[in-house]
Amino acid sequence: MNKIILLGYTNKSHTNWYPWNRFKNTFKELGYESEWVEVQNFKREKNKNYTFVCWNMPDVFDLISMNLLDKKDIVLQKVTSMTKRESSVNWGNDPDTFHKNWNWPAYQMCLDILNLGYNIYAFGCKTGYEEFPKKKKLIEALGDRMIMIRCILIQLMGKCKSVAMHLWVVA
Repeated sequence: MNKIILLGYTNKSHTNWYPWNRFKNTFKELGYESEWVEVQNFKREKNKNYTFVCWNMPDVFDLISMNLLDKKDIVLQKVTSMTKRESSVNWGNDPDTFHKNWNWPAYQMCLDILNLGYNIYAFGCKTGYEEFPKKKKLIEALGDRMIMIRCILIQLMGKCKSVAMHLWVVA
């Protein structure tokens, strides 16, 4: 079984600390071997496969560029409407129109990485996407590789629904 590596957000001042902390506690309670570490402190063990959980710092592109990701590993990439590369983009006064025309780069990144042969899953909050053409197209292309947050543990670990609810009760 892969060792689970939660990457980043070890500082409690970041809002992602809370869901990552919930991940950590849940994995521990379920008996999974896991570690929560900043990417610069991660040390890959020989002959070990990993499941990386990441968002923006680092994201899957960072893992590849740092030569930390093997094609035998699994990546759970959190997706939102933007990645860290779009930090100067502004939704403006009409976010609905903006998002209807937006290119959804985090979702595209996951699809691109999947097409390169990496074992990646995108995960995020369950949201409506029918009215956002590009997002809809990307979610459909990702298929079962796009996991809506409320069912991530059910799909990936075969555990009961109460475990998923346990994980996300404070997220």
